[in-house]
Amino acid sequence: MRTRFLATLSALALVLTLAACDGGVMNKPQSSGAVAEKQSFNWRLASVWGDGTFQFEGDRRFAETVTKLSDGRLTITAYGAGSIVPTTGVFDAVRNGTVESGGDWPSYWTGFNTAFDLLGSQVLGFNNYDYMNWIYGAGGLAFYKELYGKYGMEYFPVAMSGMESGIRSTKRIAKLEDLAGMKIRFAGLIQGELIQKFGVTPVSMSLPEAYEGLQRGVIDAMEFSAPINDEAAKLQEVAKYWLAPGWHQTCSVYGVMINQDAYNKLDDELKLIIEKAAKAVGLETMAEYGWGDSVGTNKMIDYGVEVNWLGEEDLDRLEAAKNEVMVKLSRENPDYAKLAKAQMQYFKDYDRYRAFLGDWSFGRTPKAYPDLP
Repeated sequence: MRTRFLATLSALALVLTLAACDGGVMNKPQSSGAVAEKQSFNWRLASVWGDGTFQFEGDRRFAETVTKLSDGRLTITAYGAGSIVPTTGVFDAVRNGTVESGGDWPSYWTGFNTAFDLLGSQVLGFNNYDYMNWIYGAGGLAFYKELYGKYGMEYFPVAMSGMESGIRSTKRIAKLEDLAGMKIRFAGLIQGELIQKFGVTPVSMSLPEAYEGLQRGVIDAMEFSAPINDEAAKLQEVAKYWLAPGWHQTCSVYGVMINQDAYNKLDDELKLIIEKAAKAVGLETMAEYGWGDSVGTNKMIDYGVEVNWLGEEDLDRLEAAKNEVMVKLSRENPDYAKLAKAQMQYFKDYDRYRAFLGDWSFGRTPKAYPDLP
């Protein structure tokens, strides 16, 4: 993993070096003296994620990549949750300039604007490839820039995870009716409102609190994250049952907020390095997330967790309930409505090609394997 990361940095460094030549996108240095006059910066990045988590790794890699590619002209140091400000204070810390940058999950900021939820996650919606296509192919990045820009910040996605595990419980759940009367740890704007339609009491808890809550019977179930993170948190030790698929969060986008005034002080070369570093780290972490989720899934099933799947009829009921909530939120907030329409248009535009791909839209496991020597 480390070798591949360094190889990625070397390749990017070569690209940026070539770009500095005549005809490139960056200005050609006129002399060694001109290079020496370029200003240097030292930034802090306050993350909403704890040091040691896979999510924080994306923030750390972004900071390290920018530092390396800029040859130290823009040095960014990443700090885990609580090291500088609490998780809930990261948004304001970046907006007010207390720190120059912050690692986040956009859905955390729905208290500022409900439209942030659509930039951070989806219910029965985008997967990680859809988000990648929408952001970098279909113009979705402009919506991040616009919404964060209203709060005095630039924004760069740096990681995309796949579908979350689903609901981990101490009681067997096989259909929506089994959820009635349960207390379940849930995160997310739509998720919490939607799940109440099926008789669930959503509970807000941190991971350690939820783990202990399952042990003590304070809650009946919880959702946390993707398989790689659920397995690392050892949820299989306290939750015997696993309800799939992870309809409540079919993808998550994580990124870096940058204070607008701090960003505006950078020259074009450093701005380009930030842009390319975010894309490189995003691609690398998405691949590692995907493979890590497969490893985590195997470990949890091998541990003895019982997996149950919601049927298509139940998923259709959830989708109908989700649509009701989206209509309500769109009526309440024009920013939400604008984003929702853009994302639904992506689905419509992508529909024919997705149908054409069939089983290979995400990938197909062979039905038969060759008898290799």
